[in-house]
Amino acid sequence: MLVEYAHMGSRFRVNTKIKIDPASSELVFDVKNKIFKLIPNPTYDQESRLVCDNGNTILFDLQSKLQKIIAEQEIKEESFDAGTVQSRLAARNKQNDAIEKIKTVQHLFQEFITHKESKIGRGINSYRSTNQHFLDFTSGKKVLLGDLKKEFLNAFLAYLEKQNLAGSTIFKQFKNLRIFLNWLKANDEDGLLHIPNSYQNFRVKARFADPIGLTVEQFKFFIALNLSSRSELERTRDLFVFGVAMGGLRYGDLVSLAAMLRKYGAGLGTLTFFEAKTGNQHTDVPLNDLAKNIISKYEKFPLVPSNFRMNQNLKTIGRLLNWNVPKIIPTYNAYGQITGKKITELKDLVSTKLMRKTSATIDGLLNIEPMVSMKRSGHKSLSSYMRYRDVNKESFELSNQKWNSVFETKQPSTKQTGLVDQSSKDT
Repeated sequence: MLVEYAHMGSRFRVNTKIKIDPASSELVFDVKNKIFKLIPNPTYDQESRLVCDNGNTILFDLQSKLQKIIAEQEIKEESFDAGTVQSRLAARNKQNDAIEKIKTVQHLFQEFITHKESKIGRGINSYRSTNQHFLDFTSGKKVLLGDLKKEFLNAFLAYLEKQNLAGSTIFKQFKNLRIFLNWLKANDEDGLLHIPNSYQNFRVKARFADPIGLTVEQFKFFIALNLSSRSELERTRDLFVFGVAMGGLRYGDLVSLAAMLRKYGAGLGTLTFFEAKTGNQHTDVPLNDLAKNIISKYEKFPLVPSNFRMNQNLKTIGRLLNWNVPKIIPTYNAYGQITGKKITELKDLVSTKLMRKTSATIDGLLNIEPMVSMKRSGHKSLSSYMRYRDVNKESFELSNQKWNSVFETKQPSTKQTGLVDQSSKDT
């Protein structure tokens, strides 16, 4: 496939190096975007469509460069002749090659992390983890953006699988990689970076184990447990309760909010705070009685212990409550298939992560609308929110009670059902 530019009798051609079977796709002009693009034949297989998609990436990149060059010529009132446009395009391609040679994927990923740190502060360990896995996989070899093709991504996937990572964790690594590359595209105003289209079509299946949160009854026992003789455990318990009452705080947000309460208090009965991980703002959140009771209990709001220490304390409280309820936790691979399962008692699962899951679970049992619950927790999509909402035994029992109340009647007579009593039927 060639792209030709012509003006006043002179012309030049660009070999795109795209090879397409004419029977597999059609070249059409998109009037709205004023570009040519390939439309795949729907009867052809996925591989042919992928070739077509990759071809469109190259076509769009080339046409975009030409359009920008012509626009610049128009502004400067310079000639549109083919020789000038050709030399400008060559200069851009040379600049592009220079950028890709200097800036490796590793270098660009570090720029991305620095940008995220400046925007959201804490809560970006997931991106750092992906970057570290990528560095370990490449072992010091320079990787350019043009190298991120299907073969490379498959090799990265195989590497992650060898690290015995859960399928959900592998999915998160590729999701972070996709966010990073989309960020590069969004900030590449001059179209100087060439990123293969493969990453957009590369899919790792997301499958997560069912969430585990405390039920209403379990949470009541947790609140009522007498810990007056063990002040550190009592503070940890109260901090956990406050986190749940506030819609399910993340550990980092609990630390920030506790510091703010120690300094300013909560005289207005509402709190405004920003999530460290996402930057989402919670404005004038009214405190429920549970949160107010925790605040009023202390002259100064308690300090939050380290995440490790708090988790150890929570597990100790779980043992004091004899939470021996077994929980089956399946593990999945990157393709969504079950690879194993383990049985763990609830007392060993209690951690700061249960603040979000417990809050969403109790909201569900109290019939609080998901949109309201999501506003409390800060979730932006229903799919991500539902990963925190546990449908447990208590949920099923409540469901059965409602069914029983509706159908709590005597057995219907044969007259009501329209059935014929065979014993009285004439022969």
